[in-house]
Amino acid sequence: MAENGFNTAAALWSGSVLRVEEGRCVNVRGRSEICQRCVKACPKDAIELDLDSVIISDDCTDCGACLPACPAGALRLEGFSPLRLLQVAAEQETLHLHCRESAGDEGGIVIPCHQVLDARLVASIAASGCDEITLHGLAGCENCRHGSPAKALEKTVRTLNRWLGEDAPTLNLDPDAVPTDNPRKAERQDQIRVDRRGFFKLAGSQVASAAPAWVAPVREEAPDPYACFTGEIIPAEPDPYQSTIAVRVGDIAWKKKSLPIYWREFNEDCTLCMVCADRCPTGALESLAGNLAKGIAFSSLLCTNCGLCTRVCPFDAIGSGAVRDPEFIGTAPVVLKQLQQTRCTQCGGEFTPETPQDSLCITCSNEQEIEDEWLSFMEA
Repeated sequence: MAENGFNTAAALWSGSVLRVEEGRCVNVRGRSEICQRCVKACPKDAIELDLDSVIISDDCTDCGACLPACPAGALRLEGFSPLRLLQVAAEQETLHLHCRESAGDEGGIVIPCHQVLDARLVASIAASGCDEITLHGLAGCENCRHGSPAKALEKTVRTLNRWLGEDAPTLNLDPDAVPTDNPRKAERQDQIRVDRRGFFKLAGSQVASAAPAWVAPVREEAPDPYACFTGEIIPAEPDPYQSTIAVRVGDIAWKKKSLPIYWREFNEDCTLCMVCADRCPTGALESLAGNLAKGIAFSSLLCTNCGLCTRVCPFDAIGSGAVRDPEFIGTAPVVLKQLQQTRCTQCGGEFTPETPQDSLCITCSNEQEIEDEWLSFMEA
């Protein structure tokens, strides 16, 4: 047990442990198979999804390819933060990025793997003043246990050219850096720092948290797709990658093409039941209440277009799409729909009147009708 805890703590210290917050997964939140993006992105087929959990197999190498793919931020690597990387890369005209297996001695920033880079993050780094990014350690990708980032990088370059055109930053691939058994690492500026005392404290906590699994075997049963989800729906939180765009959106030289910014609209069938706002994993949709009114606000910079809101809406009242013109990018939340409410003269509760003359909520109105029918019956 001690060895397992020590190894886990060592991996955490190096920023190489994949963490899952199942309550953020759109499949779990929507009780429906809505998203398979992380499964498609994983180069090792190590991710399995169901309506109750996100299952990571032992084949996972913590490469991080699933991080930018997840639209809800349910998958994260301990010690790596896109926002932190954006911060330390600010105002560097030339940026050197090393993977954790890189033997390069040029200095720069260490990231878990180049597969954690996506176009949103790179575009935001470029908007910070960086024109050229050199990636180190790619020469060893063919035999690396974390897999090759080649396809992911090709997609990133194509997307950057579509978004930014000639203003896209240059991504230099460095094939000459050959890994060695004892490489000299670049400064790990973007990773968390743990001192010696904190390291061993972390090791002990890992042993304690893993102990229950060794006391008794866990019985695995096939999930019931019709069962009610009894887990915790974690409160909404901005997606780490989409957040980098929100920070630099005014500085990114967008072109008039499909952008990673999305819009939503509600039609007249919307009843403001708030299901979409309650389930939105990133907080892009937010319920509003107060001053005898209720409504829903939308923040386009927080939306990752996960599709959950349109899927769970019981009235098919939500329209969606991608912003194609930078002029229409909104930086402030927009109220998509709002209804004025009034207080019921009988119970005092707030309700939305169908006509200006309505003074009773639906419950009190029904009770009043029953009482009137009963009085009419007695008088007859």
